[in-house]
Amino acid sequence: MDRAPNQFPDAWIDALIARRLAGENADASKTSSEIGVAPREVSHVLTKLQRIERARQRVERERAGEFANDFSTAGLPVISSGYVTLKEIARGGQAVVYLARQQTTGELVALKVMRWRAEERHIRRFELEVEILRKLDHPQITPLIDSGETTDGDRYLATRFIDGPMLDPKVLAQSKPAEWRLGVVISLCRAVDAAHQAGVVHRDLKPSNVRFDHVGRPIVLDFGLARQVDESLRHSLTTTGEFLGTFLWASPEQAAGEADATPASDVYSLGVILHQLFCAGRFPPQVHAAVRSAIEPDSSLGATRAYPALEDPGLGPILRKALATDPKARYATAGELADALQNRQARGHEALPRGGVWFAAAMVTLFVSLLLLFVQPFAPRPTSKQVDLNAAQVNGRPMLRFFGMQFVYCPPGQFMVGSTPDEPAGLSDARFRKPAKIERGYYIARTEVSQEAWVRVMGKNPSRFTNPSHPVDRVSYDMAQEFCRRATELSGRTIRLPTELEWEYACRAGTSTQYFWGTDPKFMLRYGNVADRSTALQFPVDSYVDYNDSYAGTASCAAFLDNPWRICDTLGNVWEWCQGPYQLDPTNPATAVEGKMPVRGGSWWDPPAVARISNRNALDPHQNESTLGLRVVLEAD
Repeated sequence: MDRAPNQFPDAWIDALIARRLAGENADASKTSSEIGVAPREVSHVLTKLQRIERARQRVERERAGEFANDFSTAGLPVISSGYVTLKEIARGGQAVVYLARQQTTGELVALKVMRWRAEERHIRRFELEVEILRKLDHPQITPLIDSGETTDGDRYLATRFIDGPMLDPKVLAQSKPAEWRLGVVISLCRAVDAAHQAGVVHRDLKPSNVRFDHVGRPIVLDFGLARQVDESLRHSLTTTGEFLGTFLWASPEQAAGEADATPASDVYSLGVILHQLFCAGRFPPQVHAAVRSAIEPDSSLGATRAYPALEDPGLGPILRKALATDPKARYATAGELADALQNRQARGHEALPRGGVWFAAAMVTLFVSLLLLFVQPFAPRPTSKQVDLNAAQVNGRPMLRFFGMQFVYCPPGQFMVGSTPDEPAGLSDARFRKPAKIERGYYIARTEVSQEAWVRVMGKNPSRFTNPSHPVDRVSYDMAQEFCRRATELSGRTIRLPTELEWEYACRAGTSTQYFWGTDPKFMLRYGNVADRSTALQFPVDSYVDYNDSYAGTASCAAFLDNPWRICDTLGNVWEWCQGPYQLDPTNPATAVEGKMPVRGGSWWDPPAVARISNRNALDPHQNESTLGLRVVLEAD
């Protein structure tokens, strides 16, 4: 006869739970040998622990899916109401989420489409998600843009696409200072509190449902399991005994399947995330106790342990209250938790660990975060009619359109030109770092000149990779100049090649790192078409990255994500000619090299190390390979 769980040594069960919570797997044969019993006697314990494994693996899959599913293009639906679906980015039992572009504004959206055999209760929950998102109004809650039915009659909703990384507690605990992490949790609590004040409980707060936007704010995603604090809705969508959420972050009342989850349930989930951020990604003892209770129903959930590994011991009392078993003993709302954390921040400001060299960066980051938190909630939310208009504005001016191309305004300003100290040496780039100034604002094409636009002006397409939506290629410097001359005559506006400083200023878009998203080259698969496995299968490239973006040669203009100024494809796809001549120092005309013209940005043939913002090349003006194209500037009035 198999033993009951309480017949096994407590220390062994606790150690097994801790290993599972830390991400280690344990099969029956290995576990049985450790305690000297037959495998079948521990199998039912391990079966119960699979609940942990499923919850942890679900979040890991969602995090890994940032990259794994980004370029899946099979079976994209046709949406009747003005969306072009680009890629599948997530898939669940009842819905599929696509990256899509709104045709009227060019805005990227996350398009959630119900699967065609969804049950009626799931359809009702989908409708409730739309209803909930319509009433939420906070800059850190992804807003609803649209909802309706596809051409096939499936329901869909569109929200703003947040292209930053997911919140990863273990990584952030190792890489970010304590004050930065505390600021993130406070900011996250304020966003969740805004939902609570609107009568909405999220019910599935976890790291993979939080992403950072391009200015570093945590954005709360996925209100698919949320409910309104309304008796008329409660029992129709959730029945007692039904568990909704993700077990390791779910409150005890949610895990027990109680129907009346309250704002205090979200507080518990926030407490788990807080603990993970200040304890090297580890789960709090309350989660350990909840798992133990799942194995042994008679065990106590209320056992509170110390926090020996907690980075800031002053957070202990706050965590104990946030993670209390009884919802009534917790902070009543996320706002109360945020207040407690801010008080802790004020009282223990000097005691918070800063990690040595992180101190200066922490202070700057904290100041910017607080400034954003202060300003953003008071910014007016545009009405539905204003959304399209505002979405088509960049840097305070609306986009302009000529020859089917959109032009983005770049204001006067200062920036640092050249390589950062940590960039690789040995390439033909600006191996210096110095300030540069843009004296006069200008408009730059949002994409490289497409073959369609080229043919409108020039009449004949020189490209190797013929497709109207792809950038024109096989363009020499002289051909690029002729395009600008004819476009100027046809439009009555001055259209020209950008200077190198104008090109780099627009590409950086207010950033100062190797790439406009940071320093990690793997994010190139989101933002630029460079040499990858698909390229290496067809062309003898010298170096390539180990992923497949499905483009062997050039890609469609704007197939990849924008930079912060909504400019696409500056890195990769085709090298872009800039105004010549090439100068050894682009800030000093006296360093001009006779007979050479500059190109910037890298191409489909190059790896990310080449397609960096600062990398430069000097070419003969008659060269016209399939890696060469152009982007143009429209002079401001």
